[in-house]
Amino acid sequence: MATKIFLTGATGYIGGHALYTLVSQHQEYEMTVLLRTIPADFSEQYPNVNIVKGDFESAEILSDAASKADIVIHNGNSDHEGAVSALLSGLQRRSTPSYYLHLGGTGIIADVKTGPYGMLNPKVWSDITDIDQLWSMPPGAGHRNTEILIQQTIADHGDKVKTAVICPPDVYGRGSGPGRKSSFYMPLFWEGIQKLGATYYTGEGANKRGYVHIDDVMKVYLRLVESAAQGGKDVDWGLKGYYFTTTQQWSQLEIARAAGKILTAKGLLKSEEPKRLALDDLTGLLDRVGSPIPSLYLFCSNARTVAERAPKVLGYQGDAPTLMETLDRELLTHSNTMSIMQEKFGANIAIATSGTPYWLLYSMLGGTLWTLDFLLHGMTLGTNLRMSAWQPVTTHFYPKAVQGNYYGLVAAAKFVNGDGDL
Repeated sequence: MATKIFLTGATGYIGGHALYTLVSQHQEYEMTVLLRTIPADFSEQYPNVNIVKGDFESAEILSDAASKADIVIHNGNSDHEGAVSALLSGLQRRSTPSYYLHLGGTGIIADVKTGPYGMLNPKVWSDITDIDQLWSMPPGAGHRNTEILIQQTIADHGDKVKTAVICPPDVYGRGSGPGRKSSFYMPLFWEGIQKLGATYYTGEGANKRGYVHIDDVMKVYLRLVESAAQGGKDVDWGLKGYYFTTTQQWSQLEIARAAGKILTAKGLLKSEEPKRLALDDLTGLLDRVGSPIPSLYLFCSNARTVAERAPKVLGYQGDAPTLMETLDRELLTHSNTMSIMQEKFGANIAIATSGTPYWLLYSMLGGTLWTLDFLLHGMTLGTNLRMSAWQPVTTHFYPKAVQGNYYGLVAAAKFVNGDGDL
């Protein structure tokens, strides 16, 4: 009988790549994915993948789908307690042992709330020697709220539900799934570079973070799923089932210097020298988010881990190109995206002269989503998309956001009518 897998986050960066990897490597698995909206070409790309329509608020749908699966892989919102609870409760209803793979992240150990910002924190976390402390992190630690639910499941139903937390650091590399193709770090780093006209850091820039190529993360996914499909032997589950995937560490200053050289050589910056910013100035680069936490986390904090369990238990060895080896490609991908937008919309995009080019691009995307969402659902559904589309206007009153929403609406309408290819 084919192994049945239920996967969430299929249109996300890591979840989409996981779907692509599993379907490519194991066509014998019976795959089912959760989708709120089905991408236009999804069935062509994945003709043998079953679809369950719903979202993370659909507790009954999630629980029912989980109860029918041998393996659940949750790649969606790792902090959504309702979704995690529903998936785990569904697995608990099964009469045979099942497996739950949960995408976490090293935000759980980052010193984002305490610092030292821009300074090196000597602590390097191990998924073996620090395992007891990892399961005892305070409730306010990143992702801890849902890991508590996993911990409770291990205590109460560990004989029936075998769990594993996959905990990658910052991930880079192009995804191959049906949705997002990149992680958050590089687009946000590039946004700040455009605003400043330079790369940047704070303090000494000595804060270090772990990194891993998405292809290396998939090795851990693949090995765990393959083990689960064969009965889960010779693999750590439960309280020992906690897997870091870090393959390298870089400081913010090292990345800023390398990026400066690349962008200067390409004529995209006037100087390769990074700017040292005061903490408030750096966090203000992403003020549109409404919180300093993303900037503190991505550019100012330490999140240092070493992957010891995966090499020991899974034979894991990262061999994908390092961040520094792919940095030019990562940066130029986002630069080229902006160039394409400028070519399509001419002076309206105002890339070269605008102090806030991201707002225009963001708002164009928002307007496009609003139009497509309206055509699909009318005025009764899809509130989140419409709210996100107009948030720049209602929150910040940026003229370019208004302009961006307009051009996004026009672009989407032209596309729907067959007059455009954006």
